[in-house]
Amino acid sequence: MAKNPLSCGSQCNRVTLIILNIIFLLCGIALFVVGLIFRFGGDSLKKDVRAFFSDIDIIGYDFYDLVEAIAIIFIVMGAIIIGFSLLGFIGAACYVRWVLIFYAVLVFIILALELAGVILFFIVRKDMEKALRVGMEESIKKANEGQKDFKDAAEYMFLTFDCCHVTDKRLNYTDGNTSNDQCSTSKTEYGVDCYDSFTTLLKRYQGALVGVCIGVMCIQLMIIILACCLCRAFEKRNAQLV
Repeated sequence: MAKNPLSCGSQCNRVTLIILNIIFLLCGIALFVVGLIFRFGGDSLKKDVRAFFSDIDIIGYDFYDLVEAIAIIFIVMGAIIIGFSLLGFIGAACYVRWVLIFYAVLVFIILALELAGVILFFIVRKDMEKALRVGMEESIKKANEGQKDFKDAAEYMFLTFDCCHVTDKRLNYTDGNTSNDQCSTSKTEYGVDCYDSFTTLLKRYQGALVGVCIGVMCIQLMIIILACCLCRAFEKRNAQLV
C-alpha cells in the first residue's frame, strides 16, 4: 500500500493550500515584526524615530503618536494572520484533518461576517451618509464653541479636502486667522462642500476598494473549497492506511 495514497488532484490542492498559507505567514510575520519595532523598539530607536517625525505636525496632533497607534494595529493583524496561516499550514502539510476542519470553519466565519458587513452597509448606506454630514456639522459647531480638538479636526478636514464649510456651517475666525488661510473670511474661500469633497474622494477609489474586497473574498472562498476537498481526501487516506 502506498504511504501517501492521495490522488494527483488532491496533492495539487494540498500544495496550493500550503503555498498560500506560507505567503500569508510571511506577510503576517512582516506586519508583526514591523509593529514590534515601532512600538517596542529600544530607547535609542524610539529617540531616532521620534526625532524623525518631530517636525511633522497635523494641525496640532503629534504624527509620532499616530505611528504608534498604527504599529499596534500591525501587531494585532500580524498575530491574527500568523495564527490562521499556521493552522492552515499544519493541517495541510501534516495531514491533520481536524486542524484543517477548524481552519476552514474559521475562514468561513470570517467570510460570512464580511458578506454580512457588505450587505449591512448597502442597507444602512443612506443613514450612514446622513449621519456623516450631521457629524461634520456638529464638529464645526463644537469648534465654534471653543473646543480646541474639534477646531483642529475641522481645520485638518478643510486643508485635506480643499473646502471651508459643511452645508451652511463654517468656522468663525473672529480671533484672527489660523493655519488655514484659505478659509479666512478676508480670503478667497473654497466653494466646495466638505461632505461632497469627501464622498467624491471615496467614489474615486471605490472601484479599487471593491476590487480588493472581491479578490480577498475569492481567495477565502478558494481556501475553504481546498480545505474541504482535502478533508475528504485525508479521510479516505486515513481509512486506507488503517
